[in-house]
Amino acid sequence: GDLHIEDGSFRAGLQTLKRAATNFSDHPRVPDLTARMQETFEELFVGGDAEELPALQAIALFNQFRELTPAGPEGDDMIRKLAERLVSVDLLEQAASLLTHQVDFRVDGEAKAEVGARLAVVRLLDRRPEAALEALEISLVDAISDPVSLERRLLEARAKAELGRVDEALGVIEDDRSFEADQLRAEILWRAREWRRAATVFTRLIGPWPAPDEVLDQQRSRFVLNLAVALSLAGDKPALARLRNIYGPAMQRTDFAYDFRVIASDDSDPEDFNSALARVAAVDDFQAFLDNYRARLERGDEEAG
Repeated sequence: GDLHIEDGSFRAGLQTLKRAATNFSDHPRVPDLTARMQETFEELFVGGDAEELPALQAIALFNQFRELTPAGPEGDDMIRKLAERLVSVDLLEQAASLLTHQVDFRVDGEAKAEVGARLAVVRLLDRRPEAALEALEISLVDAISDPVSLERRLLEARAKAELGRVDEALGVIEDDRSFEADQLRAEILWRAREWRRAATVFTRLIGPWPAPDEVLDQQRSRFVLNLAVALSLAGDKPALARLRNIYGPAMQRTDFAYDFRVIASDDSDPEDFNSALARVAAVDDFQAFLDNYRARLERGDEEAG
């Protein structure tokens, strides 16, 4: 068993040690064999050696010797890292299975709520919003902190929006005026073509009027462009004119200068307008949300929302 492990044949090594411990259970060296198995498993999944294995081989090895997972935070961190690795190579079902087992058998309290939120994200990445709602339901506990509660509300709203349950999705975040909730609210209203309501939310997201010579960052300038689209499609020409006057100079210094000029204009050529509109619509904010969460899962970020 030691020779297999030293040669990098971890599965064969662990199988050999396990067979020896099982077949010679009364032998005085069995505790040493068990300790060696535990040490090898932890070196693989805590020390990082498993990262050298193909992801499918790593998850197969983990599942075969799952009983060697350390108890407590160390073992939970091991599972989190392995799930992140699986997400990074699109093994979403395997990652979800890992996290589901963690929710069912390993964690409780707020840790359960956090892992349940992570499981919901993986289900959303896998385009399974119903399963994401189930993940939130099975991990619901009392006395959740505000940041975790906010994340779970946003995920619930996101899943319901993906299912086309727009009113329910908006109801989940109805009393939430955080930036994250407004961003999600705007996306839901945009997809529902509720242009006037979307415009109200985009106005909040943009924030204060720009100072002279202010350079708008990518996110804020994108919100301004989206507001121009919403006002235009809502037919609110006075509000569109105000937006053009207030943000026109600042938007000319952004990547969206041409599209903003076309969309916010009173007399744009219809073909130019439709082309600009198509470019704006081509950016999928729902996919951007999922890509952002995917990146955070892969980085192992602990914060939520």
